[in-house]
Amino acid sequence: MPDCSVVMLPGVIAPDRATWMTALLRAGHHVLDIDLPLADPAPLATRACAAIHALSPPGPLIVIAPRASCGILAAIGLAQRRAHRTVLGYLLVDPVEDPTSPDWPDAPVTALDTGLDQDLAHRGRLRGWETGSLSAPSDLVAAIVAAGG
Repeated sequence: MPDCSVVMLPGVIAPDRATWMTALLRAGHHVLDIDLPLADPAPLATRACAAIHALSPPGPLIVIAPRASCGILAAIGLAQRRAHRTVLGYLLVDPVEDPTSPDWPDAPVTALDTGLDQDLAHRGRLRGWETGSLSAPSDLVAAIVAAGG
């Protein structure tokens, strides 16, 4: 049984979140599904950090960020440091924007391509990120294992 918690941030991952969640649970991972509505007046970063804090996951963490959540990763990382939880790695699914900042990334990053971005491998290598494809649930489980989970 893995010794970490997997946090899946808000956003769509095709074909659907349930498929990915089921695969992770079957692989024995402790998974927290932070499935918040994206259309809300409160900032997504604030709501996601509050949801993670309320669930108080045992660390260390591996954070899965669908495209819609990639922009909040610096806030997620900061909130986890303040809660004294270690992040083992970040798995970015089809990231469009570059969330890199002076304080992030604070752990290894893997960019996973579902086939939407032909340039993702190149952009990921330029940032020093690992890259991979995400076409089956086993790909996500393998990426989590590679990140230390």
